[in-house]
Amino acid sequence: MSRELLEREPELEELRAAARQASAGHGRVVLLHGEAGIGKTSLASALQSEPPDGTRVLIGSCDAMSTPRTLGPLRDLAPSFGPRLGEALRAGDREEVFDALREELAASVTVLIVEDVHWADEATLDVLRFLARRIVDLPAVLVLTYRDELDRDHPLGRLLGDLGHGDHVDRIALRLLSADAVGALTAGSGLDTDRVYAMTAGNPYFVNELVASADEVHVPPTVVDAVTGRLRRLDAATQDHIEQLAVVPSAVDRDLLARLVPGSEGALRPAEESGLLAVSPEGVRFRHELTRRAVVDALPASRRIQLERRVLAELLATGVADPARLVHHAIAAGDADAVVEWAPRAARDAAASGAHRQAAAHFRVARKHTGRYEPAERADLLEESAIESHTIGAADDAVAAQSESIVLRRQLGDPLRLGASLRWLSRFQWFDGRRADAEAAAHEASAVLAEAGDRGLHAMALSNEAQLALLAHDTERAIELAGRAIALARETGDRECSRTR
Repeated sequence: MSRELLEREPELEELRAAARQASAGHGRVVLLHGEAGIGKTSLASALQSEPPDGTRVLIGSCDAMSTPRTLGPLRDLAPSFGPRLGEALRAGDREEVFDALREELAASVTVLIVEDVHWADEATLDVLRFLARRIVDLPAVLVLTYRDELDRDHPLGRLLGDLGHGDHVDRIALRLLSADAVGALTAGSGLDTDRVYAMTAGNPYFVNELVASADEVHVPPTVVDAVTGRLRRLDAATQDHIEQLAVVPSAVDRDLLARLVPGSEGALRPAEESGLLAVSPEGVRFRHELTRRAVVDALPASRRIQLERRVLAELLATGVADPARLVHHAIAAGDADAVVEWAPRAARDAAASGAHRQAAAHFRVARKHTGRYEPAERADLLEESAIESHTIGAADDAVAAQSESIVLRRQLGDPLRLGASLRWLSRFQWFDGRRADAEAAAHEASAVLAEAGDRGLHAMALSNEAQLALLAHDTERAIELAGRAIALARETGDRECSRTR
């Protein structure tokens, strides 16, 4: 089994077993089905490359054309058969085609694979129905591959219904790859296996395209083209619905779905039958995250902005209390007012939950619009951003944000807030390798807070100075500053500060 054809041993053995039965005079029909990209063609090719002894494997394909070729698979196969079939096809003699094909399959053990039968023309379906009814008396296996995504009125559905009653019919449903198989396919690629598995859900085509691109962040153009091709075969209204849902990077719950797609239960049926969406009583989601992202990547910028604005408006209308979701759509929609309102809330929610990287990211978004905040609010936001950046080790960003905050604190004339902010700045500067600046800020913090008369904050500033002196190996000064800090802390009952050494 090749590296590209993992977890398909049982299915390949089923096909071989059917061929062995055919060689014994017991023909069979095999229905090989699964979603797009699941590996039907790869399995058929594997059988053809290593056919069972004494068996020929022939493959014909149906094409995704606006008007399918009449008997297209047979025209492809004609060179592999005797002259009678070719002559019958050229003459357009239906009965002669039937007889020539049956005669050809009776001559030697054959596995005849017709791929993508969901795109077959009516004449091809009639030929397949003719063969399926007679296959049991032929030394042949008729393998039909097709996608599961068939709408209720699809012509292939009637053929499958007819075949379902036969005891000479086998069904092989190809499943998605396991996480282990995805790990094997991504080995040595440098990609994050868990991320690839989450994006593809184990669809072999998607996995292989990501591995080929060596990039699990961006959707490969081949995937975008493949998804876009499937999308464009749907009616215009369904395309609009899919594009609208695609800009929501999560499952869409029932309330939001009802607002975005009125009459969604019926309106989304074509999208579900096409295999793009999975619909449940709780809402709707894309079958594959990579599919959703491919749809988004194919959108013109103006169209995406329009769709994002609608999602944002509907989320606000429903009273959604998740600031992070609102910020995501506000950024994509270019709605600065919403970003200004919700980014700080999202940051504070993340910080309170211990998600400091997310908090820092949300604060950075808010800082792009600092001119929209009042000076005091802006100073607080910058300081909170600096603290989160410091927490995740982004020392440069912490110093930059805190320095901006202190400029505002000086203008606002609040010595308590200025002193506390200077103490923070000194710590950030120390961790950024700026010892002289850190000591200067620490000294100013102590002086400002001593003047302001807040003994608790003054004790904290002295404690900070003591720590910096100790780190600079100035033990005598560290002891003197620590003693002063402890004395003030004991006066105020601040146990944390009184633990200073």
